[in-house]
Amino acid sequence: MRKPLGIVTLFSLMTFILAGCGGGSGSNDGTTPTTNANPAAGTNTAVLKLQTSGTPDIPIAGISLTLKLPTGATILSNNQIVASGVCPSNALFAANYTPQNSTVRLSLVSTATFPPGEFATLNLQLDAGKSFTADDFVVAGTDIITSTATQLLNVSVTKTLTLL
Repeated sequence: MRKPLGIVTLFSLMTFILAGCGGGSGSNDGTTPTTNANPAAGTNTAVLKLQTSGTPDIPIAGISLTLKLPTGATILSNNQIVASGVCPSNALFAANYTPQNSTVRLSLVSTATFPPGEFATLNLQLDAGKSFTADDFVVAGTDIITSTATQLLNVSVTKTLTLL
């Protein structure tokens, strides 16, 4: 029997730090996220939220992506990356931060589908004196799939940065 390539790819990415999804409200108010365009320099911590946007009537079953952090932004440990928002309670969520190249590899897969919306929260440490916007955090290698392993090309990942 031939397994769909998208599902196989997502499950193979789940080989690092598996954790049950949780910590989010499970709701999405449907509003378009905004970006703090002119953050104050010198902020030491921030929260970056990742969300999907696109066709709301096509449920999502899996997300896999790489996030490149800008110079001066770090994550102290993998437990500072959590599932949130529309993530189903039975989902598998895995995130791996690699400080050597300032990347986060993130995967989420669920047998229960979910709508577009917030799905991950990253707690960041920022170098004092630097200024950041959500656009400084680059999302690459994104795969978003349905329960039949069909890749959703009309759904994208957006970011919201809140400086604390």
